[in-house]
Amino acid sequence: MSPFFNILLPLFLSTLATAASAASDRKCYSLNGTELDSTFRPCNPNAQHSGCCATNRRTGSPDICLDSGLCMVTGGEYVGTIWQAGCTDPSGRDKGCPRVCPVDASSSPPSTPPPLLIAWNIQPCDLGTYCCRTSTDRRSCCANPSAAKFQASSLGSILFPPSINNAVTEPSPSPSLSSANPNAQDGDVRATARSTGSPISLSTTPTNPPSDSPLSDCPSTAASFSSSSNTAKITGAVGGTLGFVIICLCALLFWMYKCERRQRRLKEHYEEQFGQNWAWRRTVVVGSEEGLVRSGSEKGGEENVDEVADVEEGAEGGDGGIGGGRKAGEGRRVG
Repeated sequence: MSPFFNILLPLFLSTLATAASAASDRKCYSLNGTELDSTFRPCNPNAQHSGCCATNRRTGSPDICLDSGLCMVTGGEYVGTIWQAGCTDPSGRDKGCPRVCPVDASSSPPSTPPPLLIAWNIQPCDLGTYCCRTSTDRRSCCANPSAAKFQASSLGSILFPPSINNAVTEPSPSPSLSSANPNAQDGDVRATARSTGSPISLSTTPTNPPSDSPLSDCPSTAASFSSSSNTAKITGAVGGTLGFVIICLCALLFWMYKCERRQRRLKEHYEEQFGQNWAWRRTVVVGSEEGLVRSGSEKGGEENVDEVADVEEGAEGGDGGIGGGRKAGEGRRVG
């Protein structure tokens, strides 16, 4: 091992130990200024002040920090729930503290938190919007005009929380990175997490939240998505009905076209047959030199046949008279 490496390794380990010790000495405070227990750690231990999340759970899955200062629960009943709570600044006025949700409904942070406010619960609404409600409020804040609302882009991205005192557990292959443990005590969602890392999949072993955790007073996140699920079902039902109506109309139009086409062909067929049976036409009779002409139907009635026979006999008699006259004249000329 080179002397250069022998010098750098102790220095690096000493730096890590100092940073871990300093971070472990940093206290986290809830929104009302009360000190949180050792479960909560700063999301950015290198900053002067940082949001705190429950990344030091000794049982169950730890929470993860978002770069917006929010915390996401990664296990238990409230998996996927997002919170804003906790900062290393007791007053919450430092710019390093999370400010996604206001301190109360009528003011924007930083301001003095209400005495009973421990954490904010982030509730999803329709059209990619979210709203803030207190951790003890079970009512939906989506329809509340006084509730603070923001877009999904303000949630931030999921990052590894700082691994202090082996707080972060091994990644599990089963759950997705949207998992989160509700065991975070209302201080899980307030963090400007600037620690390096990438999105992860964490284990989701169910654990019961502590009895003093405000999360026990909040409904599951699944109920928050019920309105979106109902909207999707209604949209699907309307789309299916419209599609069925369009198909029926197309079938009706095709059937009408086939009927009209069949009627037209029958009409043409009848007209053709009628024209062949009843149409009148002229017939030339071979007879006298004058070229006698007669008329008759295509079928030929009996009266017409008799008349034509009489005409033909007369024509033959006329021809005989004319022939006899010619012979007599020729006899006179010879004599």
